[in-house]
Amino acid sequence: LVACVLCAPALAQPSVSWLGGVAVPPTALDQHGGVVSITGMSGITWLGGHQYAVALDNSDALITFEIEVGPAGPVGHIEEITGVRLAFAGDHEAIAVLESGEGVVADEDSMTLRRTSLDTGDLLGFQPLPPVFADRRPTRGAESLTLEGDVAWTANEEALGVDGPVATPTASTLVRI
Repeated sequence: LVACVLCAPALAQPSVSWLGGVAVPPTALDQHGGVVSITGMSGITWLGGHQYAVALDNSDALITFEIEVGPAGPVGHIEEITGVRLAFAGDHEAIAVLESGEGVVADEDSMTLRRTSLDTGDLLGFQPLPPVFADRRPTRGAESLTLEGDVAWTANEEALGVDGPVATPTASTLVRI
C-alpha cells in the first residue's frame, strides 16, 4: 500500500474559492422578545435543511437562522434569525446538535460541555471534561466540538501546561482530543 501511494500520480493541490457572503444583522430578538447582540460568532452547526445555529463567544446567547448555501453557487440571503437566551453564560467556542435536536455548547473557560434546549435556552445537563483539561492556558481551551452518536469530541486550542509549550510560527503544539 505504501508503494502504491508513493507511485501514484500527484494529485491536484486543494484550493479555496470565495463563493460569496452575507451580511448578518447586529441584533436579533430572543425567545422572550429581548435583544441579543450578534457579536463574537464562534462555532456553527447544521440543524438540518437550511437551518444553522451559532455559538456566541463570551455571552449567554446563541442564534439560529436559515440560509441557503449551494455547493458551487453564491450564498443566499439570511432569514429567520432568532436569538436564544441561554440559562448560562460562558466563553462559548463551539456548538453541536444531538439527534434529539438539543444543542451541546462547549465552554472554553469552564472546560464543560452543556446540553441545552435550542428553543428555550434551558440547561438540560452538563459534562465537565477530564480533570487534566483544567491545566489549559487562558482562552485556549475547548475550541471545537462534534458529536458522533452519544460521544462528544473536542480539542483544546494549545498544548495544556502538562503537555508542552505553545505553538510558534516554526513549531507546532500538542493538543488533546
